Amino acid sequence: MHNKPYQEDEDPERPRILVLLNPFGGAGAATRNWATVVPMMDKAHINYELRETEYAQHAYEIVNSGIVAG
Repeated sequence: MHNKPYQEDEDPERPRILVLLNPFGGAGAATRNWATVVPMMDKAHINYELRETEYAQHAYEIVNSGIVAG
């Protein structure tokens, strides 16, 4: 799985997003689709952090743990 967390030395003017991926979504299609999206994100110079959910309600917990908008 390609994961490129935000680095302090990256350009702060570039968009930065958190991607939540359910590896079981769509019978595994979500993971395959992400592999297609990665080159587009890189070409668009979008800083991202990929977090895979590990169990039911995990995405909810991640979001409620204190995401801070930049």
